Amino acid sequence: MRLAIESFSRVSRIAAAFLALSAGISAAHAQYYSVAAVTSIPGGIGLAQGLNNNGDAVGYESASNGSNNLGFLYSGGVTVTLGSLGGNNSYAFGINDAGVVVGGSLDSDGNENAFTYSGGVMKDLGTLGGNFSRAMAINSSGQITGFSRKVSGADDAFLYSGGVMTDLGDLGGIGSSAVAINNSGQVVGVAPLASGQSVAFLYSNGVMQSLGTGGGTSSQAAAINNSGQIVGSIVANNFLQAFVYAGGSMKMLGSLGGNYSQAYGINDAGLIVGSSSTVGDANNYAFVYNNGVMTDLNTLVNSPTVRLGTAGAINAQGQILAEGSDDQAYLLTPSSTPPPTPTPVPTPTSGPVPTPPPVASPGPVSSSPPTPTPVPTLVVGSVARSASGTASTPAPASHVTNISCRAFVGTGNSVAIAGFVISGAANEQVLIRGVGPALSQFSVAGALAQPSLTVFNSAGTQLASNAGWGTNANAQQVSASFGATGAFALPSGSADSALLLTLAPGSYTAEVSGLNSTTGNALIEVYEVPSTQ
Repeated sequence: MRLAIESFSRVSRIAAAFLALSAGISAAHAQYYSVAAVTSIPGGIGLAQGLNNNGDAVGYESASNGSNNLGFLYSGGVTVTLGSLGGNNSYAFGINDAGVVVGGSLDSDGNENAFTYSGGVMKDLGTLGGNFSRAMAINSSGQITGFSRKVSGADDAFLYSGGVMTDLGDLGGIGSSAVAINNSGQVVGVAPLASGQSVAFLYSNGVMQSLGTGGGTSSQAAAINNSGQIVGSIVANNFLQAFVYAGGSMKMLGSLGGNYSQAYGINDAGLIVGSSSTVGDANNYAFVYNNGVMTDLNTLVNSPTVRLGTAGAINAQGQILAEGSDDQAYLLTPSSTPPPTPTPVPTPTSGPVPTPPPVASPGPVSSSPPTPTPVPTLVVGSVARSASGTASTPAPASHVTNISCRAFVGTGNSVAIAGFVISGAANEQVLIRGVGPALSQFSVAGALAQPSLTVFNSAGTQLASNAGWGTNANAQQVSASFGATGAFALPSGSADSALLLTLAPGSYTAEVSGLNSTTGNALIEVYEVPSTQ
């Protein structure tokens, strides 16, 4: 049996191949890098999101106890927090060369609204009529893209220009999400078709078009450069595969030897950055891709201290914004100093999982955008797999039987989603939990008061749901499975949700929402229940 988890703390950053890049990608990469820490809270947790051509970086960070996230701006070697629109959380996702930052922030009513931040002032951009919006990127002309809720409750991609937020529409399904924009005003993102299949899209000259899936089951775009080259990933055989799209064709980038790769950024020279697994190792490693060659960035840094798991953006100067295994953001700057030999790759330090922002899903889909940040490793049977869906060669010495992902749950479509896969020939019993109130015992602020857990199969059919684990008909067996799997106990009568299910081999999705429009931090967990249970 093989069980895989996909965690989505960066799902809103990225909403996924055949082309000969004769124009745009130059000679093989042979650049070294110096490394500077970007996040500022000692021992805190930071996620890197956007980078401009001046080396200014943005993202969001929280204290080590997983408290509220606040957007940050790194400029001139100094990191400052951006504050909020009156609420407890803010998230910065993009920045242009003029230094204007865009993102999303909770207001005093607990709703997230898109914002711009410039000169120390945060401005609310409004919505498409609903109670949610998030700005993801801004170009040199000040055009902004992202996604927002409409009066109907659906979330659509938008283009904000001249003080007006314009709905970009959809591809026939419910909703769309935009994540990047170039200086020509071309927008990329992800949207479901009428069939429910999620596909990467390009919006150009007033028309939204599907980029296809490159032979996979779904795709998602992450970035576009000023030449119109697009990068992202597809889902194929239950694994993410990085792609570059140009001239109407999609080219797969391969990997660092493992089964997983995902591309997040591309500059105007055609250099691509992202994350990949390697042979024999379930961890993620940041990469740079040039002229058909993918290189592990950890082998190019001249002062390695932590494993770089994800490279999220690259600018015109070749600077790269990355995230380390220590939950910190780093800026890599081209350097003539080569790395020491051999390059040490320390074991990632353990620590709390950063609280991701609420995610506006464009609709129920069986394959959701995954998370590129370094995540815990799940090993069941003889296959090691990371929470972002990566896999490695057999690891008989390890047998980790669960994985979890913490996320902020908002209202409407801003739910927490995790996908998992059971492979093999036999049915497997699994314990799936949506934990909210019980998180308070771990000093997690703003826990979701009323989590509702729902499990779907790959066809989108609801298999089971629960709100209040003690209300299950098999509550006694559910309680026993906590001890059998090593899960921490849930208080009797608590509003935390849990399901004990026997599932056939296949792909599944677990979704946690808030009953009665409650919002807050929630934990999704999936455990393999021992066969003796």
